[in-house]
Amino acid sequence: MQPIHQVCPICGHDDPENLSWHVEGPGLWRYTCTDPSHPDPYSWDTTGVDVLQGGGNDGLSHELGIYDDLLACFAPDGPLLEYGVIEMLYAERNPLAYRRLVDLYSHTAFGETKYSASAFIGAALGKLHREGLLRRVDVKATGYWSYNGWLTAAALAGSQNEAIMTWAEFAAGRDLDPVKWPAVLFG
Repeated sequence: MQPIHQVCPICGHDDPENLSWHVEGPGLWRYTCTDPSHPDPYSWDTTGVDVLQGGGNDGLSHELGIYDDLLACFAPDGPLLEYGVIEMLYAERNPLAYRRLVDLYSHTAFGETKYSASAFIGAALGKLHREGLLRRVDVKATGYWSYNGWLTAAALAGSQNEAIMTWAEFAAGRDLDPVKWPAVLFG
């Protein structure tokens, strides 16, 4: 699935020479504008449906307690976790909330979808990063998630650990098939 057309909110341009995008998470894209009319590159996240709202901790996110549950997936000086590892740890930590997200938004494990539970979780991770609670880097997606090309790996903001736990390594360590997504069975 290709991301929706975007216009830079700073300069108002959509020139493909200055506007690039990459996959931030399943159904979640990060756009970057390098137009010379503004001094620094500007980046923003979108989903496959619409631009993310600035959103506070209200609504479904608050009801599910997703921010606290996601933060609890990370060890204080743990490695950077590829997105799939984070989603799996979240599914294990709160299987009822995860099942609710899959029921509401579906999952790419069931076929193509415009928005997914993964996009919802990815948006919550993006909010935690913007609030300075997580640090993240782009990594080559592995196993089931490789259809994205690149994804985010994240760790707690204070972690100095540069090791990356990929989904393929994590799955293999649990005797799971890394090209399948088992978490949709939770709940």
